[in-house]
This record gives sequence, C-alpha cells and structure tokens, in this order.
Amino acid sequence: MGIVGTIRVDFAVFQMTGYAKSWWRDYVLTRPAGLPSLICDKFSQLFIEKFIPFTMREDYRRQFESLQQGSMTVTQYETRFVDLACHAIILLPTERERVRRFIDGLTLSIRLQIAKETGDDISFQRAIDIAIQIEMMVRTCATGQDGQPPVPPARATIGQGHGRGRGRGKGAACTTARAAPTDPPIAPAQEQVPDVADPVGPAQAPAMPIVIPGLQEALTQILTFCTDLAQVVLAQAALTTSQARGGTYTPAARTPE
Repeated sequence: MGIVGTIRVDFAVFQMTGYAKSWWRDYVLTRPAGLPSLICDKFSQLFIEKFIPFTMREDYRRQFESLQQGSMTVTQYETRFVDLACHAIILLPTERERVRRFIDGLTLSIRLQIAKETGDDISFQRAIDIAIQIEMMVRTCATGQDGQPPVPPARATIGQGHGRGRGRGKGAACTTARAAPTDPPIAPAQEQVPDVADPVGPAQAPAMPIVIPGLQEALTQILTFCTDLAQVVLAQAALTTSQARGGTYTPAARTPE
C-alpha cells in the first residue's frame, strides 16, 4: 500500500511545473531527514492546503455535505463525489463512512436496491459497481429492450353490452368521447344530400291579390253616403250664417250622379 501511494506521489510531482514545482522542491529540502516517504493522502492534504484557500475549501465542503445524485448518472455522481471528498476528509474518517455517504446521495430507487443486494461491509468501488448495474437495469426496464419506450397494453372498450342496441350504443358513446375530434368525411357531389333549409322543387309563382266579391260596391255606397252627409252639413252651416246676417239662403240644387 505504501509503495503504491509513493508511486502516485512521484507521478504527481513529475507533472508539476512553475511555482508548484518550486514549492515541492523547497518542501523536500526543509523536511526533516529520516522521515518515511509521503503517501498519496498526506501529499494531497499538503497540496490542497497550499494551493486552495480556506474559504474555497469550506465552500467545497458544504457542497459535499449537500451532494445528491439528482439528474446525474451514477458515473457523473461518483466523479463529483470524489472531487469534493478530498475537501471533506474530516467527514470521512473511515471507508465505511465514505460508502455510507455515497449511497445516501443516490436516487431512492437505486438506494433501495443496493440495500437489498448488499450488506454493511462493502468497499467503495463495489458500491459504485452495484449502483451502475442497477441504473442500467432501471433504464432498460424504462425504455424497453430496443431502446424505445414500452407500448402500454390496449384498454378494453368500456360499456360493451350484449343487447341489440343499448349495450353497443353505450360502448360506442364512450369510445367516441375518448377519441380525438376529427373532421367529418365529405361525400361525393352526386351523393350529397341537399340541406333541409334549401328550397326543393320548381320556383313558386308570385302571390296574387285577394279579391272579395261585393267589396267594391259597398265601398262606393259608403263614399256616396259620406258625400251627401257633408253637403247637408255645409247647407245647414250656410243657412245659419245667412239668418244671422238677415239675408235669404237658397240651397244649391243637387246634381244627380
């Protein structure tokens, strides 16, 4: 374990440039002699304390404490978890606590499946592998074998009766209510039925005036009577006016019609 950690430190130091390389050279020169070589965890802690400010580390720690998978895949969530975990080493004192925090951040469906298939003592990498396998199975069940969403089974028509009209009519009404509205089919010109409001048949002749027998003669008699009455009234008025003036009045002769 120490050999592997030392090799990882040497590989990281080999890639340093500029100020980081100068810092590491000064650290090695001022380090007391006789101490064992640094392992990866100690080297990471020194590097973070030197090049990452305390306020930034606190912000990363808060992000780690509230980290959840959400819409990320398990691989994306694992990458984010590892990146933030190095800033919260005090929160992960043991491997078991590291695994527990990783599982607690997974989605509910994956977390429940992991609880069924694993025990308490599993490694961090084993927990990642199981979570990826469960995610693939859930995605396969949701999309189908060919990558397409599964087709739901056809629903039975509601209200299908066994009678000669009532049952079928009820079922047809329910089916029609669920169906999307479509334009009615248009019949050919020779099969179209004329509208009821349109006139059917030949054009009607214009209305003739109504004639009542004897009406003309009655109107003529009434007109003659009114004329005679008017002449009598005028003659009486003229007589009265003449007497008032002291003269004589000669009625005009009536001309027979």
